[in-house]
Amino acid sequence: MKLKNYQTNQSIKVTGPVSNLHQDCRHQVCTSTLMSLPAYDDQERSESQSYDELQRTSSEYIFKEAYEFLSMYQTAKGLSVESFRARLDAIKFEIESTGLYTHTTAEIEYGCQLAWRNSARCINRLYWPTLEVLDKRNITSNHEMFVIICDHLRMAYNQGVLKATILVMNREARLWSTQYLRFACYQELNGSLIGDPMNQELTKAAMKLGWNKPLKERTQWDLLPIIVQCDPNLPPSWFELPEDLRPIVFLSHPDPTYDAAMKSLGLRWIAQPFVSDKAVEIGGIVYKCVPFSGWFMETEIGRNLCDIQRYNIIPKLAALLDLDVTAAANAQLNVDRIYVEVNAAILHSFQQAKITIVDHHTAAAGFMKFMREEAKDRGNTPADWVWLVPPISSGMSVLFHQEMLNYVVRPRVIDQCDPWTYYQPFQMYCNDVKISHIRRNTYFFKVLRIACIIIGLAVRAQKKQISIHILYASTTGIAKSYAEQIRKRLIPDGYRTTLAELDAYSFHREDKTQAVTIIITSTFGQGNAPEGGQQLEKWLKKKMNEIDRCMQNQGVNFSHLSYSQLKKSLQWCTYAVCAIGSSAYPSFCGFGKLIDRVLQLLGAHQLVPLVTCDALHFQYRTFDEWTQKIIVALKKLDLHNCETQLHQQIPLLPSCSSPISSASNIEPQNSLATFVRPQYIPLNFDGKIDEISTTQQVGPFTKDNPYNAVVLKNIELIGAFNSQYDCAAESPETRQQLATVSDTIQNESFILSECNEARKDEYHSVRLIVFETVGWSYCPGDHVCILPENTIENINAIILACGWQLESKLLSDTCSLACLSNNKYKTLREILTWFVDLTSAPRPDMLNIIATYATNTNEQRQIMDLGKGERFYENWLNEKPTIIDMLNQFGSIKIPIEDLIQVSAFYEKIV
Repeated sequence: MKLKNYQTNQSIKVTGPVSNLHQDCRHQVCTSTLMSLPAYDDQERSESQSYDELQRTSSEYIFKEAYEFLSMYQTAKGLSVESFRARLDAIKFEIESTGLYTHTTAEIEYGCQLAWRNSARCINRLYWPTLEVLDKRNITSNHEMFVIICDHLRMAYNQGVLKATILVMNREARLWSTQYLRFACYQELNGSLIGDPMNQELTKAAMKLGWNKPLKERTQWDLLPIIVQCDPNLPPSWFELPEDLRPIVFLSHPDPTYDAAMKSLGLRWIAQPFVSDKAVEIGGIVYKCVPFSGWFMETEIGRNLCDIQRYNIIPKLAALLDLDVTAAANAQLNVDRIYVEVNAAILHSFQQAKITIVDHHTAAAGFMKFMREEAKDRGNTPADWVWLVPPISSGMSVLFHQEMLNYVVRPRVIDQCDPWTYYQPFQMYCNDVKISHIRRNTYFFKVLRIACIIIGLAVRAQKKQISIHILYASTTGIAKSYAEQIRKRLIPDGYRTTLAELDAYSFHREDKTQAVTIIITSTFGQGNAPEGGQQLEKWLKKKMNEIDRCMQNQGVNFSHLSYSQLKKSLQWCTYAVCAIGSSAYPSFCGFGKLIDRVLQLLGAHQLVPLVTCDALHFQYRTFDEWTQKIIVALKKLDLHNCETQLHQQIPLLPSCSSPISSASNIEPQNSLATFVRPQYIPLNFDGKIDEISTTQQVGPFTKDNPYNAVVLKNIELIGAFNSQYDCAAESPETRQQLATVSDTIQNESFILSECNEARKDEYHSVRLIVFETVGWSYCPGDHVCILPENTIENINAIILACGWQLESKLLSDTCSLACLSNNKYKTLREILTWFVDLTSAPRPDMLNIIATYATNTNEQRQIMDLGKGERFYENWLNEKPTIIDMLNQFGSIKIPIEDLIQVSAFYEKIV
């Protein structure tokens, strides 16, 4: 049979064991993924709870195994036939007399080497012939065991040049410690864990034996004592290792950023593994205390630190490195990035400490060499693919592509149960601490009575408490996970919360009991609802149509009454909406915005403003900030006070037009649908005029400190409408105009709507841009970010459309709208130039708000029809309208410039 490697396209010819090519483990059960396996094929895993799990008393079985092992030993050592027969007769006589037999030291040494050689789950078996064996089967006390273990530690560590060694003790001895060096795990009163969760049960066992650390001295890096038991009939003993036998490597990283983060967490690990919870079977005899030492492959330590069920350091490192590792950012591969850097730090730290370690690629190459040698020497070797393939960059490993066969060969390494699980004094201790029957019953009924009273009072208070309904609609599970997170944040504060899908909650109900509704939803497709919110989407659109009909028939009395009823229908509801999406899509968070808008129109009270969590821009951080606002707002509501009236705490959004500053050139308009408008930042001026600096530019140049570039060429490279703008042919005055206040390019050919129409993707553009590089200083790999800006013609058109004079000095004064760009752009002209996108077509959400500024009823109706986002809107998009085109088309729109900027900045922001 040939085992093929699909990476190298080479095959290894093996001779077995393949008894029947038509029957494999799939016809039974494959157990490769189980962490521990029963020692014998006729055992169940549950049988591993007794002391005699590994002891086979059948003389026939032991002699059969002894004969097979001795045959291998004779062949390897070149023993004569007479010596083989004499040794076999001696073994047979001993088995008949005592039921067991005793190995020689040479047999023990070769048997342990073969056990390592046959260990299907070990990747470093290439070095099996170099395994050094310490035969210490003559120990008789726990103290002797500990002394020998200390000697073993010194010998195997070898001043950092680690050795592969194994220590063999008598058949009855057990080492309770799963490894010589293990970090403790303490359970706090609140249920949280400090330390390595893998060692929680071992820590409890050590404490029962008398080891402990004061509460104030406990850390997550406390080493457990060595627990030894030389005889099952004698109690175990624990010993603290001396300081010189506690080799620890503190992690560092060559990159200062990662180095600072890792050192702040105090990351470290033991320098050498000493696996001591396995047993070895040699010729039918099982040795239960055989601690084995080797060296680490870096991924072992990486998993110990990063696995969720272990130290789980990735979220902590992510917070320090300001990386998003939530499910929302899976596509950014930040978890993988941190995991790789942790492994890099491990390799770097061990190399700095001059301690032996191997990376997973080198180990994989070594195993392939071992596998080829084994195929030549004995036909094949057992190999468990599931365990051998590295847990990091698996597809890049040669082992990932290698076919393997997994089977059992003796001598072998086998699993065994933890000794404290069957230690009788522990079970007796549990019985001794039980309270007497009468006293226990009395105590129980007293506690039960008190508990019933407390629970009854709590239930009565909770029924009066206002409910918080946390609703989600999720496609990939991100919105649901966020909903679960916010519920976990609220429960400890005593809030009465429920968690459900959006469609499972009814906003149309007879019961008008006040409630708080927290909605977290993603967006599917073109701004549609994801699964779990589609029924609500239909209901919202139905309500929008009813509102539209009311507006169209506003002169009729019964319609006015109908709208009055509509805008009071959800006054019982206080809500908050978190919309999740990606700004890479045109209908960014469309469904969440629809929910927020319709709930406002129906009279619901907004707890906190709508938030949009962008997957491309620190989504988790935006969510955390929104969660904090929710918690603060809920505390102000005082929901624990059963008499709280929500509508008295959270006022409705203003139902009048947005505030118009005294400096505005537009008079307030009496819109027919002013209830749609959000509340805007008033426009104020402080009278300061920022002077443009003419000093020489100083790097480094970033998005916030751009270089004033001069554009020499700007050429469209694709399609039938290729355009070329040759700046070199222009006059110096024109070229100077192109070197604008930022490094953006003032060129009409950059408007995406004017790109190649011949292609299926009408927004696709490929351009050649040539800059004047005199005075530039850059290195290979530096990036160029081109920040688009609006043309002076478009800016002036907007200013005039909003009723301002182009010569107004206020346009260059610092204004209150600077906060929209975090004070990056401070004047109206700067904001219109670099912050608001004036060239893209207005989106439906924006059109619905713009409609409220139209004074002509027919035009207002047309704009709201466009705001529905249906075929009428799609036909309108074919004309590629901009905001300026819209203002020209609907001349009755009278919108203050500050309102237009804020609406545009929300829906059509450049950066």
